[in-house]
Amino acid sequence: MKAIVLFLVTSITLTAQSNHSMEHYLIYTVWANDQLVEWLHSADKSAWEEERSSSFTSLNETTQHLWNAEYGWLTSLKEMPWSSAPKKDSKRDVLTGWQSTSRAFAAYGLALLTEDPEGTRIVGESKMRIDDILLHVCNHATYHRGQLITLGRQVGLEDPPRTDYVYFMRLDPSVVDAYRKQLISN
Repeated sequence: MKAIVLFLVTSITLTAQSNHSMEHYLIYTVWANDQLVEWLHSADKSAWEEERSSSFTSLNETTQHLWNAEYGWLTSLKEMPWSSAPKKDSKRDVLTGWQSTSRAFAAYGLALLTEDPEGTRIVGESKMRIDDILLHVCNHATYHRGQLITLGRQVGLEDPPRTDYVYFMRLDPSVVDAYRKQLISN
């Protein structure tokens, strides 16, 4: 009996720690995306559209891909058919749309971690844990933020933001808490 109780307490503790880490990573992703959005606003139209060799050939295409991915995964988490973000032509609309979807995804993810920490979703023909979906989307965003910085440098944007997780960890805790409160209130 003592071993069962110890197992249950350890399992609950690990789940709580895991959820805390996932919550922090969701908040980090929104913060890092915000840093990129602010930087990308400095791109003029030619830099925004200039094609370079990469997975997606421009700042515009890469940002639209990020927005589409987060939008699609959000619809999956809501147990709706995958759908893409609306196509927008202006840089401002694309950046605003991505930023809004990023916040909505994180807010919904935070709610799911509280309401259904062991939950799953059907994705294609397989079942995935919600926390694995959240981790995938955050990791995917990190990958493409790196591409955006490389593309931005290639087209002449200067002083890219530092979006590594360590810079987020060094923020004043009140900044992180403000992000958390903003996301939870959505």
